[in-house]
Amino acid sequence: MQRPDFDSLTVLEHLPVALLITRPEDGSIVYLNARASDLLQLPRETALTLKGFDFLVDPDDRDEMVSLLESNDVVRDLTVRIRSMSGREYRANLSASLLSLGETRCSVILVGEVREGGS
Repeated sequence: MQRPDFDSLTVLEHLPVALLITRPEDGSIVYLNARASDLLQLPRETALTLKGFDFLVDPDDRDEMVSLLESNDVVRDLTVRIRSMSGREYRANLSASLLSLGETRCSVILVGEVREGGS
């Protein structure tokens, strides 16, 4: 079976889950898809001037995520409190992986809002 020919960025853009790509050394956002832009109420132009951890309410969540990524290269379903650009706070599950895209090391982070009364 032949591999389909598609543009990876188009696929990322249309995922039904919020996705951010950051630089692990400083947390700078280098990409976010449309769902992440909506969830964080964040225009893309602004996103590229911020760090992924700017949206965490509790600084201890950042430390825990960094520690887990450094020791395991992966984080699964870490529940945190997020604050959008408008100030709305909500619970979210974060999953992240460290990977290399060419010569560049990146953190790929998925954000799923936890709905009250379930996930």
